Amino acid sequence: MVATPHLFRLQFSVQSLVQDQINKASRLIPSSRITVTQAKKLRWVLIFLSLLTSGYHGNLVAAAIILVADVVYNDLGFSTWWFTKSLLNAVGYVGFQYGAVTIASATNDPIDNQVFGLVITFGFLVFTTTHVQDFYDAEGDQAVGRQTAATLYPKLSRVLAAMSISAWAMALPIIWDITLMPSTIFTLLGTFVAGRFILLSGRKSDETSFLHYNIGILIGCILPAFREVRHLA
Repeated sequence: MVATPHLFRLQFSVQSLVQDQINKASRLIPSSRITVTQAKKLRWVLIFLSLLTSGYHGNLVAAAIILVADVVYNDLGFSTWWFTKSLLNAVGYVGFQYGAVTIASATNDPIDNQVFGLVITFGFLVFTTTHVQDFYDAEGDQAVGRQTAATLYPKLSRVLAAMSISAWAMALPIIWDITLMPSTIFTLLGTFVAGRFILLSGRKSDETSFLHYNIGILIGCILPAFREVRHLA
């Protein structure tokens, strides 16, 4: 599983060199630190390492989910439409989460229904909000003809993103039965991020907002731990 997250970034650079030259010129291929041919070879090395380490940890299911999502997303061109782009991002994150909780459980037994529910809930969160990454990529997406929510519905997509982020920020602590302090912090952060996407636009502002969004995603991943700590107290 260690190598798997790098597959998305690597393959995205191979398939979207034009876009990366506009949006992410510091990446390996646009900055000429690695060639496309070398990147393709490295991708297969990472796939092999991912399957090897995942098999060792009893996590082949999670690796398979991520790798299938990667192939469908990049090689089959499903990243060019906003709906399938968001859906496959969510599937990939579910794979990451499933693999992480399986390893954390220190057992090869299937995760229980409660934990599985947490993973699926997180997948829905990503599916309904992950298009925020496209706001600062809009120029590059237009250059390669990618039909993202940000390019097709620039104003509506911001409103929907803000509404979704705010809703999840309030709902997750309730769904996961989290204590008051972490719930308040998470809800305030979600409200702050939602407000940024509505009130601020432009590449730099959207990059900063996306950074805050990812901090919120990270906190969302560890929120259930607060419930477990309370139950152990």
